[in-house]
Amino acid sequence: MSEGATPRTAVHGIGPTLVLVVALALALRLAGLHYSLWNDEVASTQFAAAPVHLLWSNWMVRETNPPLYYTLLHGWIALFGDADATLRLMSVLFGCIGVAAVYLLGRRAGGARAGLLSALLVALSAQHVMYSQQVRGYVLGHAAAVAAILAVVVFLAPDAPQRRGRLLLGYAAACTVALYAHTTFFLLPAVLNAYVLPLLAMRRQWRAAGAWIAANAAVLLLWAWWAHLTLVQAGTRRTIGWIGPPSLPYAVRMTMESYLPWQLGPVQFAVALVMVAAAGTAARRWRRRAELLLLPFLAIATPALLFVLSQRVPMFLDRTVYWSSAPFLVTVAAGLAGLRPRPLMIAGVAAAVLATAAGWLVWYPTREIEPWRAIVASIERQAPGAAVLVSGKQPALDLLRYCRAPRCSLSIVGLPSAQADAWASGFAVPGMISPDAANRLLARSGRLVAVRWMGQDPARVVRPRLRPVPLALPVGDRTSVEAALWRAAGDPAAR
Repeated sequence: MSEGATPRTAVHGIGPTLVLVVALALALRLAGLHYSLWNDEVASTQFAAAPVHLLWSNWMVRETNPPLYYTLLHGWIALFGDADATLRLMSVLFGCIGVAAVYLLGRRAGGARAGLLSALLVALSAQHVMYSQQVRGYVLGHAAAVAAILAVVVFLAPDAPQRRGRLLLGYAAACTVALYAHTTFFLLPAVLNAYVLPLLAMRRQWRAAGAWIAANAAVLLLWAWWAHLTLVQAGTRRTIGWIGPPSLPYAVRMTMESYLPWQLGPVQFAVALVMVAAAGTAARRWRRRAELLLLPFLAIATPALLFVLSQRVPMFLDRTVYWSSAPFLVTVAAGLAGLRPRPLMIAGVAAAVLATAAGWLVWYPTREIEPWRAIVASIERQAPGAAVLVSGKQPALDLLRYCRAPRCSLSIVGLPSAQADAWASGFAVPGMISPDAANRLLARSGRLVAVRWMGQDPARVVRPRLRPVPLALPVGDRTSVEAALWRAAGDPAAR
């Protein structure tokens, strides 16, 4: 049997096992959906609440993320409501689709066993579970990227000529979905073209090359409107100014955190060595299978290209490189599934699966990024009825989502902030006031709670004469949120 083939005898009985893996993925992604939205997720709800015609217009120049996910979320909210857990269910669905797509890619690359192991590694991945629970478009783009890669792998295979048209149609559709799920998915067709066009030229497959170019031209045409807005955004950097150029150590660390179980302390380096060695084994086995060598190429070339581009327009983050972990994990799974003798294969598979599951267990208790619901409740207990002052529309929207009468007696007010209001500038946010009005409010009410978020501190604009008293907030080590109580000079409690 040729490597990567999947005859009926190889996949017999796999169906129920795959169902169990997808069911496990679903269970992990449904676990604990009720934690509060963080700032970027609140942004998703704001864009989803906007009229759909605005989402597909130049009004979106204020937002670096394309409108597809927000449009789908708009419909989802209309059908099911906007409770935190309900909002996350759409991403859960896309995450499970992505797990199934990884199975198909893994099966194509190394047979049914490799497909199941690929799906299991993604199903257990803390990173994939995190993105599958976020009210953001990352996991939609991940699933679409895997589908596009699968179409290309089959397109390049020796048995593809009879169905190249359908494969390229699927590739173009999946690639367009990815491009409209997140802007940085422009890397997907860029890296694919860097591999596919030279390969087809070396093979002298000119007709296939022409069809490939036509498919990518269609993708470029469909993406042209958003590409134009992206160039405008890159020129102003208004919406991405907070991202700095990455150093090489930072880029390597972000890539490893995205590709590997990276929550395990010193053990993570041993796990990384095993998984990278397994990927290398698969790549050596595929040395005459150019369509499969595409997978390790994507895993290496994508973060490398992202790093180079980020020196000019910084965009290297864990979420922008994450999708390329899929071809890496498929390569790892194919390497482990093909190990001989069998005890070595079992040991390698067990190490990868157990480490990935352990990574999820370590991550799960700290999955909440910004616990705005708990923050509001804590301020309410310590300063009931107080006015809460923030700098910028973004944190004001975060607090307003979880401070709703009659359960919350706080009054949320915000100061204008050019840095914090990039995407939020197009939204009307209740309670926005001037610095002078904030000082008058402090004098009139006798107290204010100032919330500092992501370096945006209202104390830099409104300067009370008294030293603020810090409030205890349940934010842990991962959240950049602080609060302090200011009291007017005439308040006896201020002395």
